Amino acid sequence: MQYIFYRPGKERKEFSCYRKQGAMDEKGRVAYNENIYKGKFWGSLATITQKEYDRFGQKENGRRSAVQHTTSHVIIVWGKTMVHPGDILLVGDGISGIRKFYVQAVENPGELNIANRIYCEERYGTAKEVMASV
Repeated sequence: MQYIFYRPGKERKEFSCYRKQGAMDEKGRVAYNENIYKGKFWGSLATITQKEYDRFGQKENGRRSAVQHTTSHVIIVWGKTMVHPGDILLVGDGISGIRKFYVQAVENPGELNIANRIYCEERYGTAKEVMASV
């Protein structure tokens, strides 16, 4: 049997995945106010490197400077995942606090579904605000 030792705080965590669903408001505009629970998965959470920050950060575009997606963390998931860009991920319990992440991109290196990388941005707020928004 092979043992894997994680650094403190880098062990696998259980994430809950929610997908935004559009609904029409009374004026006929699309509003994202309903979230559908998609399931849970286990993954390792880490901050992004400088190379990944440059990839998703601010880039020069011919005439103007365009800010692309902002990312702060990467989640490594072993196996296939149901997460798509635009999903909301929650991790933690109510005692130690709940952290909320907004998915920016999902990569499947080699397209073999061995491991997936989920690039996301952490959204801050109190636990009550996080649960109210989900």
